[in-house]
Amino acid sequence: MSGQKKNTKAKIRLSFLAAFVCIGFFVLITYRNMLLTESESRHINYAVEKLLKLDAIQADLQDIESGQRRFIITGEEKFLDDYYTGLNNLKQDTLVLKSLAEKDSLHKSNYATLLALVNQKISQTKYSVELRRLFGYNAASATIQNEEGLRLMKDIKSELGFLASKDRSLLDSSIRNRDNLSQKRAWQLFSLAVIFYIILFINYKVIISDYNIQQKNERVLKYNASLISIISDAVITTDKEFKITNWNKYAAQLYGYDEKEVLGMTINEVMKVDYAHFDRDEVRKEFEETDHWRGEVVHHNKAGEPLNVDVAVSLIRDTNGNNVGTVSVIRDVTERRRTQERLQQLTTHLEEEVKHKVRELNSVFERITDAFIALDNNWRYTYVNKRAAELHGKNPEELIGKVIWDVFPEVVNEPFYHALMQAREDKVSRRRELYFSKTNSWYEDLIYPSEDGISIYYHDISKRKQAEQQLLDSQRDLKESNERFVLVSQATNDAVWDWDMISDTIWGNESFRRIFNIHEGEKISFSEYIRRLHDTDKDAVLLNLKKALDERRTLLTEEFQFRTDDGSFRYFFDRAYILYNDEGKAYRMLGAMQDITSQKQAQQQILQEKELSDSIINSLPGIFYVLNKEGFYYRWNKNLEQVTGYTEQDFTQMNCLVLFSDDQKKLIAEKMRNVFITGEDRVEADILTRDGRRIPYYFTGMVINYEGENCLMGVGFDITERVQSQLELKKSHQDLRDLATHLQDIREDERTRIAREIHDELGQQLTGLKMDISWLSKKVQSPNEEINVKLSEALALIDDTVKTVRRIATQLRPSILDDLGLVSAIEWQADEFEKRFKIKTSFHSTLGNIGIDKEIATGIFRIFQECLTNVLRHSQATEVKSMLSASNGVLRLLVSDNGIGFNASAIESKKTLGLLGMKERTLIMGGTYDINSKPGEGTTVHIAVPLATSDNEDL
Repeated sequence: MSGQKKNTKAKIRLSFLAAFVCIGFFVLITYRNMLLTESESRHINYAVEKLLKLDAIQADLQDIESGQRRFIITGEEKFLDDYYTGLNNLKQDTLVLKSLAEKDSLHKSNYATLLALVNQKISQTKYSVELRRLFGYNAASATIQNEEGLRLMKDIKSELGFLASKDRSLLDSSIRNRDNLSQKRAWQLFSLAVIFYIILFINYKVIISDYNIQQKNERVLKYNASLISIISDAVITTDKEFKITNWNKYAAQLYGYDEKEVLGMTINEVMKVDYAHFDRDEVRKEFEETDHWRGEVVHHNKAGEPLNVDVAVSLIRDTNGNNVGTVSVIRDVTERRRTQERLQQLTTHLEEEVKHKVRELNSVFERITDAFIALDNNWRYTYVNKRAAELHGKNPEELIGKVIWDVFPEVVNEPFYHALMQAREDKVSRRRELYFSKTNSWYEDLIYPSEDGISIYYHDISKRKQAEQQLLDSQRDLKESNERFVLVSQATNDAVWDWDMISDTIWGNESFRRIFNIHEGEKISFSEYIRRLHDTDKDAVLLNLKKALDERRTLLTEEFQFRTDDGSFRYFFDRAYILYNDEGKAYRMLGAMQDITSQKQAQQQILQEKELSDSIINSLPGIFYVLNKEGFYYRWNKNLEQVTGYTEQDFTQMNCLVLFSDDQKKLIAEKMRNVFITGEDRVEADILTRDGRRIPYYFTGMVINYEGENCLMGVGFDITERVQSQLELKKSHQDLRDLATHLQDIREDERTRIAREIHDELGQQLTGLKMDISWLSKKVQSPNEEINVKLSEALALIDDTVKTVRRIATQLRPSILDDLGLVSAIEWQADEFEKRFKIKTSFHSTLGNIGIDKEIATGIFRIFQECLTNVLRHSQATEVKSMLSASNGVLRLLVSDNGIGFNASAIESKKTLGLLGMKERTLIMGGTYDINSKPGEGTTVHIAVPLATSDNEDL
């Protein structure tokens, strides 16, 4: 009882300790969740701020796009307010977004891409606004529909959508996490209360349980004491060392010991236990696993006499499950054991007698060669001899005691099943020949019913039945064969004959008799048959017959010419079968002669037509071929052999792809497949000859039905001269273009040289002349006013000449182009054009300070000069606008006028020299040339040239 109280106190202390640990753990978890909630709140604020800025950027871009489009369409400056407002807001929003993006390392590259696209869009809109201001709607409208602008907006929207979706996902995730944490805190508070009440409840239950256990143990002890006193069996208790602690009066009566004599001794010391039929270790193992054991063993009493006892021993455990001892209930079964032994001896003697009689009966049954089985009234096997077991592929032991219909369910509804059912019903013995369909077997059964069951003798008669059936089948087949032979000989057009070699007579059907003009029932001899053979075939037929008989062949075929009754010879195909007797001597031949004269004539006609078609094919100027779907040759002409160097034997085994190099085989195979799909196709490829030469050919192909098979038929023509001409023409075009480039370079160099010489030499000389005349005018003070006037006129003429020389030198090669660059040169040319011809000319550039290749600068300048020349000569314009810009590594020149315009497609077909020159210059620089004009709507020329220098990669 004191131990129980100690356990109760320990349980209470453990419960309070567990409650304290749980509450402390809950406090730590709550504090951690508060930190996580605060972190998720920061994530929510960060995601919301990014989403707001992304929406603001999209709204700013829409304001910019809307203001730009309305300004381009209307030209009113008031619509640019939204445009500039959008630009300012966009600048602020992108700065904020950029700072926010620094914290998002995962999508930092996406934000960088978005900002780069926004910068490109701003540059594109600024360019469009400047175009509208300088050149009007026509020039700027193209930029609205420009694919580059649409692509930029599409890419920007795509990036905005992607980043917004990621931020929304982050926002949703943070909100869910925050809600989960809040819900988790609520559950934790609830759990704390539940845990507290559970601890109180556990303490209450532990105290009440221990109290109840103590009360119950006291009642059990009192009950067990009273129970043991009234049990008539020996009851013995031991401690966990198997030492006896209690010994009732029936144990004292059974073993002859008083309780005082055995207390403290072990069971084995007192009773000298003999486990007899049990293994001591197995008993101990079972007892340790199950806490109890029961069995019959041998004990010894105080006098040493053996006692057969039935022992039931159980392990006693306290409330904590600890082993405290055992209790054994022992009953004396010595008399019962002796009675069982006497009964067993009697049973054994009877079994031996029965086995002896059964062996005698079985030996009789086993000597029977037929299968024998015995069944009881429940259809169970009571006996099966070896022959029956072997017949069914089983051992007798497998069948005894089993129901025959369970072992062989396939027999149910077979004749054997019905025969046994009928025999049991009428109790009449019978002999039956029964067929078993599952194994295709016949059995002869002797069935003997009795009051105790049925006995059956049976044996397999399948071979006898098969022999009988084969005899019947042979007789029937022979009859049918004879009837069939007569019917076939009557129905066929072939001349059927039957030669009895012993009597040397030949019987024939109606067709055979018609050839020999004989009546039904008449026969001819073999010599008469041979006389009808053509002289050229007679010896061969006789030799072939002799050879077949010598070799004892059964089949003989011949093809020969045979004279009919009207005296004409016709071709026949004869197929004969030779019959031999047991000695190997031929005694009969049966055959059929088939008239193949029409087939022979058709073959000859086909050969003639083939020779004609071969001659036509071989006379074709090119090569000819017929291929199957796998690419193997069926027909070809001699030209194909001569061109490729392959022989006729090669082509019979060769695939057509052998004639092509590896880089062209895939193309040829694809074209061949296409012919069989679409019906025809053509291709240019090189034939690879046997000696490795490559010859260009033009091949055609179409599907034809050749001898019942879809094939490809085609011809090929040598196009070496045409290919060579095309290469030469291509080279000529390239040479002309190179020559034009060279001439252009020479012309520019010559212009530069002449302009330099005019400027340096002639300019200096004119300046010197002017100085000399000026000196003379000062030195010569003639009273003649006419001389003074002439000197003044000479000085003025020299000044005009100097200006003219400078203008000519500048037109030949503006020095400003070399000194200050392309932008300054175009500005100067525009000013000069406006001064000289009174046509308003404006020029705008967005290039800045970038380096442009000398050849490109010269080409662009000359194109600009040609544009102004065309305006002067043809457009009747009052205003010219031009713009020079660069973006994405491309230099663009735009020249637009408000002249009368023209039909651009019609002018292009005329190949005018001015436009052709501009186009050629553009192509030489690797650029594109586009001219747009309509009658009455002015003209716009757009030149785009790639900038090859590394300094301009970011443009």
